[in-house]
Amino acid sequence: MWHDINTDADIEALMKETGYFHDTVVVTANYTSGDHAVENGLVFAQGFDSHELSVIFDGDWIKRLELKFTGVRKFSFCGLDDLELPSLLECTLEFRTDLRGRTRDERLILWADAPIDPLTYEDRALLSGQLSRTTGRRKGTSYVIAEKLQWRYVEE
Repeated sequence: MWHDINTDADIEALMKETGYFHDTVVVTANYTSGDHAVENGLVFAQGFDSHELSVIFDGDWIKRLELKFTGVRKFSFCGLDDLELPSLLECTLEFRTDLRGRTRDERLILWADAPIDPLTYEDRALLSGQLSRTTGRRKGTSYVIAEKLQWRYVEE
């Protein structure tokens, strides 16, 4: 059964349900744009609603869980550092209304595997970002910015 994330209370309930994603790992991430080429070779963009990202998490403390982001605006996933632990230690999950500029107040949802501010975070930091807690080396941050979020437990 899918659960919609529409309020801060929904976010808090999900975070408590998952132990704030502590010690979880990303099992898979599957992105679908819905865009396609038509017969004459032109590309047809479906719009943001068709851009979906499904991310499956697993962990010692939770059952397998799927987050489905719809209306994906931007995302990035960092691969495993050769000396880094694969599990998440903490994550950010919040609504933001300041990501589309000063004249727009469109509410988007942000998920990240670390505390970040997307207004100051730069993509070049993906390879030279924060210091790893376990190795002292630099590591990047995985994040998703989207219009909507749903979650559910999944069977293996």
